Amino acid sequence: MRPLWFPLLVLAGVGSGLAASGIEAVWTRTAGAPVSPPVVWAVALALHSGYVAPAILRRGALLGSLAWIAAVHFTALGLAASGFTAPLFRALPLQAAALAAALALRERSTWAERLARWRFARSEIGVQLRMWPGMVPWSVDCVRRLLVGASEAPAHAALQQLADSIEQADSHLHLDVRRMAAPERLRQVLSTAGAALRTDADLAAGRTSNELQQRALAAAAACRDECARLPGLDDHQREALAARCAEVLMEAARVRV
Repeated sequence: MRPLWFPLLVLAGVGSGLAASGIEAVWTRTAGAPVSPPVVWAVALALHSGYVAPAILRRGALLGSLAWIAAVHFTALGLAASGFTAPLFRALPLQAAALAAALALRERSTWAERLARWRFARSEIGVQLRMWPGMVPWSVDCVRRLLVGASEAPAHAALQQLADSIEQADSHLHLDVRRMAAPERLRQVLSTAGAALRTDADLAAGRTSNELQQRALAAAAACRDECARLPGLDDHQREALAARCAEVLMEAARVRV
């Protein structure tokens, strides 16, 4: 797929030049004053990068679609400003060819890999849905926590110890600052720095707890997928074994669900 880089650059370059002409025409007609060429070229290149990069990276489909539509529009305006007839029907094939070249550059995967990813994702979604209380209880719990909820420490024992040590260190810091014979401004600086350190530590503990939860759920999904392939068991036995595996993993990670 490497040879496709050259036609992609050529097509995107031609499209950027025409789009720059279209942007300049719109700007001049709207503002009544000329615009600097580097500005219109920067906007045109940004539009083309806005759909080429998502097409290659296989992410940001909505943003890429909007950028491609805008690129087609301004390219058609540039063709019209250059005196071409039926500019839209000329701009569409040009931008479609550039988009096709960008799509062809993205990494391909075999059907077996796609099916494996789909099966794993399906199992993971199934595990998470079984552990989810449902939309109504979840919404009620979210509203309750928003209005009258209190902060909770991370569920893992090591993270609980870390939270306790953070709380103890924060108490010692406030006590040391109050006892320190220093100007009030310096005390405020120390208190602010200590509060920032505690916030960072709490955020790190929360991120670690969330990562443990995600890993436990992923492992439970993999175990459910493995249980589904076990021979000599009926559906009820496979379901019970998969549920037991998920319970063991959640207990090992000590994750609240």
